[in-house]
Formats: sequence, structure tokens, C-alpha cells
Amino acid sequence: MPNRINNIHDKFIKELLSDKEVAIAFLEEYLPSDLRNVINFQTLHYEDTTYLTKELSASFSDLVWTVQTFNNERLKVCLLLEHKSYIDENVPFQLLEYLALAYQKQIKNKKQIELIVPILYYHGKQKWDFKKFTSFFESYPDNFKRYLPGFENEFIDLNALKAEQIMALKHGMLRGALLL
Repeated sequence: MPNRINNIHDKFIKELLSDKEVAIAFLEEYLPSDLRNVINFQTLHYEDTTYLTKELSASFSDLVWTVQTFNNERLKVCLLLEHKSYIDENVPFQLLEYLALAYQKQIKNKKQIELIVPILYYHGKQKWDFKKFTSFFESYPDNFKRYLPGFENEFIDLNALKAEQIMALKHGMLRGALLL
């Protein structure tokens, strides 16, 4: 039963965030300010695409938007909706796979390579102390760490948000959806 409830929530959030106005409200709220300040949100375009394999889609659903910066650079903002009923410490490896698949798809489709900003949105009941990819290799000497793929991601834990923070959101539909 919990998986069904989580899948219903994911489908609801995915449908809601497919709406440009709601997506802009979400991204303006949760993207770091250094990104928010250079993105022209009026150029936001939802892409009806996925970069997930069957294995990854069992754990995630995703949303992909293309947006331009004020310098006319294009980038993709990808939101991964985590719908596991448990915390999975291996998600950074799944994010790495997701990014590789997404870039390979751009190459295969002969598209200009566009930067991908991965955002992990988690709405489980347990507190998740999310660890970045590099944390798995902290015991290695620094001269070995240069062989690690480098990427950052944003992690949004709905469970960690206080009701007051959600109530302060300007967009009513987004506020209502997150409170659900």
C-alpha cells in the first residue's frame, strides 16, 4: 500500500510541476540563488522526455525542463522525484547514471550538449541525511580523488520543511500540493 500512495503522490506532483507557472514557482523557491539569478524563467519549457532506464524508473520519475540563462545559454533542469519507501544511500550513483544517460541521449539525438542541473526531491517520512557522491570516497588520498566524476545536485527533503515554510510559498497551488 505505501508504494501505491507514493506513486500516486509522484504522479500528482509530476502532473502539477508540468505546468509552467507552478514549475517556475517551484524552481524559484528551491534552486540556489546563484542559479536563480541567471535563469530567464520566462523561457522555461517543459520537455515531454525522460532519461530513465527501466531500472531507474522503478525508483524515480523525472521531469525535464529546458531554460535559457540571461546570457542565452541553454540548460536543462531535471527534477527527480524519489518515491522509495526507504532511504537509499546509493542514490548518488543513480544520479551519476541518470546524468550519463541524459548526456548520451543528447549526443545520440545529435543535439547541442546542454548542462543538466539535477534536483532530487524526496518526500519520504524519515529524515534523510543525504550524502554527496564524493563522500563515498573520503578515505582515499586526495591524489586519487581526481579520478572521481564531479557533479553537484540539489536535494530537497520535503520532510525537513516546516509547515510555516510551505505556508510562506507565494504560489497557492504549489503550497497546497506540498502540504498534501
